[in-house]
Parts: sequence; structure tokens; C-alpha cells
Amino acid sequence: DLNIFSNYSYSYAPNRQTIRVNRTVLDSLFDQVSVIADTRRSHTYKLGADYFLNKRNTLGLMVNGVFSDPVSASNGRTLISNTTTKQADRMLIAENSNLLKRYNANVNLNYNYTAPKLTLSVNADRGSYDFNSDQMQENYYYTPSGQVKLDDVIYHIVSPAQIDISSLKTDL
Repeated sequence: DLNIFSNYSYSYAPNRQTIRVNRTVLDSLFDQVSVIADTRRSHTYKLGADYFLNKRNTLGLMVNGVFSDPVSASNGRTLISNTTTKQADRMLIAENSNLLKRYNANVNLNYNYTAPKLTLSVNADRGSYDFNSDQMQENYYYTPSGQVKLDDVIYHIVSPAQIDISSLKTDL
């Protein structure tokens, strides 16, 4: 006998939020307003089969994973003041974009033997996780009126990560 199973799902989740933060760090006050827009798309899948060799022996194979490519962007304006004067002395305009790639795939091979007083289970697993982020963080400092640019600090952050995991487990 053969049992085949599968599942697939797709998710699309746009999100937009406005954040207002007032904070004090040492001698500085920060009055920040940011708008963050995210769009998350993901595909999730599972495919497997169980082959019943006889009533005591079963072989199984399953593959599953997720593919997603979220995109995030934020724009913020922060007035920065001294705690003593409480007068803004500069303004930060921050623009951030982040392109993400997330891939996850797993394979499981299993064997099960069942007898009246004995059960043996063997599982071999392999997982691969690939996470990539390409982020651009642009910070522009202006006078409080926004008329004169004082400085800019721009970061480009590329963060690749690859993780592979293998395991073998036996239960008796």
C-alpha cells in the first residue's frame, strides 16, 4: 500500500504602520515619527509518501519547506534636542529599505518496524536554511528647519546566512 500526501499554501501580507517614539538618551531628546511598509509573500509546501512494505514495516519520505521574499521600507523624521534647552538642534531623515530572501527546505526519510512488543523507528533528516538580507540605511542630518544638510551617514548591509543540519535518530 502507498499513501501520498501533500500541502501547499501561499501567503500575501501587506502591512503599513506609523510609529511615534519620544525617548531620552543621555543628554539628547529624540522625537521620531516613522512610516513602515512591509510586503510579505511566502510559499509553503509539503510532499510525502509512506510505503507499507507489509503490516510491520513502513518506509516514508517527506519534503517540506518555505520560500519567501519579504520587502520592507521605512521613512522616518526625528527631531533631536538637548535635554537642557529642549530646542531642536538638528533633524534626522532616515530612509531604510530591506530586501529579504528566505529559503528553507527539509527532507525526512524514515523506517518503522512494529511488532507486538517491539517498535523500531529510524529517522534521517536534512535541513537547509538560506537567509539573505540586502539592507540600505540612509541617514541624512539637517538643520531643524530641514533647509541645510549637515551630514549624511549611509550604510549598505548585506547579510547572507546558510545553515545546513543533518541528523539521524533511532528509537527502540
